[in-house]
Amino acid sequence: SVSTDELNEIAAELKRLGRLARFTVVECDTIIHRVYPFAGAFADAAGRGGTDLRPVFEPAFLAEHQADGVVYFTDGEGPFPASPPGVPVLWVLTKNWPFPCPWGQQALL
Repeated sequence: SVSTDELNEIAAELKRLGRLARFTVVECDTIIHRVYPFAGAFADAAGRGGTDLRPVFEPAFLAEHQADGVVYFTDGEGPFPASPPGVPVLWVLTKNWPFPCPWGQQALL
C-alpha cells in the first residue's frame, strides 16, 4: 500500500519529470480502477489495498494505451508477471525491502 505522503512525493516526482514525458496514471490494486492523464496531483487515489502487479502489464492494456514504458510506483508486495512486458519498466519502490522481480530496473523513492 502507498500512503498519502508517498502519493504526494510521487506526484512531485511526476510533476518534475512531466517536462520530459507525458504520463498516464493507472490506479490499481488487484484490478485497474481508473486511467487518466497526470495533471500535477492526485486528488483521491482509488484502491490502495492488496496489490496484484500484473493487470497493468496485460498486452491488450499496454497496446490500448500505447505505452512506451511503465514507471510503477509500489511497495513491491504482490505477484508480478513471470516475464517482462516488452516495454521498459522502472519499479519505483516506496519501501526499502527486497523486491524479487528479475526484470526491469528498480529505484527507491
